[in-house]
Amino acid sequence: MKNSPSIKSFLNLSKIIIVNFFIFCFLWLSLEIFMFLKNPLIKESNRITCNYDWILYNYCPDIIDIRINSKSDGGEVIEIHTNEIGQRVNPNNKKTKNINENFFIGDSFIQSDEIAYENTFYGILSNEKSISAIGYSSWNLFQYKDVIKKIKKRDINYHIFMMPNDFSPLYERSVYGEILDSPLKIEDVNIPTGWDIELKKFYNLSLLKKFLNLFENSSSQDLKITPSMITGGFNEENSDNCLYLDKISDTQKNSLGYDYLVFSKTDNCWEELHLNAVNLAISEIDAIRKLVLSLDAEVFFYLVPPGWSFKSQNTNGRKKNEHYFFSDLMEITTIPLTNFIEKSLIDIKIINLENIFKEKILDCNNCENLYYLSDDGHWTKESHRFLADYFKNKI
Repeated sequence: MKNSPSIKSFLNLSKIIIVNFFIFCFLWLSLEIFMFLKNPLIKESNRITCNYDWILYNYCPDIIDIRINSKSDGGEVIEIHTNEIGQRVNPNNKKTKNINENFFIGDSFIQSDEIAYENTFYGILSNEKSISAIGYSSWNLFQYKDVIKKIKKRDINYHIFMMPNDFSPLYERSVYGEILDSPLKIEDVNIPTGWDIELKKFYNLSLLKKFLNLFENSSSQDLKITPSMITGGFNEENSDNCLYLDKISDTQKNSLGYDYLVFSKTDNCWEELHLNAVNLAISEIDAIRKLVLSLDAEVFFYLVPPGWSFKSQNTNGRKKNEHYFFSDLMEITTIPLTNFIEKSLIDIKIINLENIFKEKILDCNNCENLYYLSDDGHWTKESHRFLADYFKNKI
């Protein structure tokens, strides 16, 4: 029985659709493979963060991490190389000594994964000074102490870089937050391998994954920027005026940004929760001091100010997200927090980098995001050059 013209047309159309579908799939797959091979992330190791029995977490040992900065932050591709303890090292000299006369320890500001190693302040200084560094995102005073215990180097200078979020009661990675969570140190440095891992990487870097991500809904709620009437209420000049804290909304008070506002005030403005969190962190500072003394070494403590301690720095990251709500003109000082720590530990001097950066920024006419990256919020190359000059004359 012969097919009717309508059936023949349907079969021909089906063949055309199937052939075009396979052509489309072939072209798409070819494009995916081409883009995958061009993607700098193809060099990245299959695991970046590992757990250790000596520290809660760090870079995995002997890996490569690839960081691509946002367009607003310059769009650079950064390669991070590590040694056997997960310490970032010079990619051109992987036998970089992990212990030197001056050892810098901190969080993501020392990790500096948005800056090439040779452009970090410690990378610059290492050309002529005996210096090395280790740091990782969201480390706190517990991890700084763990590093010193691991290194156990005697008769050197330990430089500890703290952030206000080390003292925060609302941040899960603060001293207060870690005490509440009580995480265990369990060794796990396994780097996964196999075809399934490579296929997963291929998919994660694929255009298809990016296309599907367009349809994902973000569950986070952006916070409203603080009203202009209180823009100047959190600088050093107003550190004794507690009334500005009353003008913050309840929603904002439940965010990490609120802790920075509290710490911009003298301690008579602090709630009991913040006072307890700071005192717990101070006890760890003192524990580090005693540990270093037992090694016949010296320790120097620094407080790193965030970009919102200054006007027009970190202009994207400081607002319109679930954590921060600071206008570009706000200056949220960290000086009262430093003063309280020093008052509590009279044997310790805290070097607050806010004072050092403030002098530099005041001398600048066009400084928007010159010292802190617009999106990421960490130090720019300019800041690292400035810090290299600063420490060159200090160590």
